[in-house]
Amino acid sequence: MTFPWSQELPRPGSTRGEEATIERFAKPEDHYASLLEDMCASESVSLGLLEPLLESMKGVMSEDYWITDSRPAFSLCANRNVSLELFELLLEYFPTAASFTSSQFCNFSEESPERLHQDFSVDAYLLHIACANEFCPDLILKLLLKTNP
Repeated sequence: MTFPWSQELPRPGSTRGEEATIERFAKPEDHYASLLEDMCASESVSLGLLEPLLESMKGVMSEDYWITDSRPAFSLCANRNVSLELFELLLEYFPTAASFTSSQFCNFSEESPERLHQDFSVDAYLLHIACANEFCPDLILKLLLKTNP
């Protein structure tokens, strides 16, 4: 497996955009965060793949990452192959995940007339995403309600 940070460094003729892309992937924590999000969204997500990745990330990622980055949890809740076991494992590493919000899955923009008229929030909780996923087990919904009433 070739890691993004093992790629060739910028050449003298590189644009600033190319250099920024290379810089972003030069940090292992950025690579791990992206890899975890992709794995949680993947149809092939499994305990056998997710558990070793999370364990290897434990020593690399900052404490702040585990309480603020909502992308893996949202990706997993939206995944048709989500299971209670996978979700519980993710919650072990992201203990505040049930209270995370994201506008990524909402159909309303901040300036949307419908949102302004109805006073809708542009943020969704994990519970909203889990409810919208017809394949999400009911036990995950119960766990989310219990964790973040």
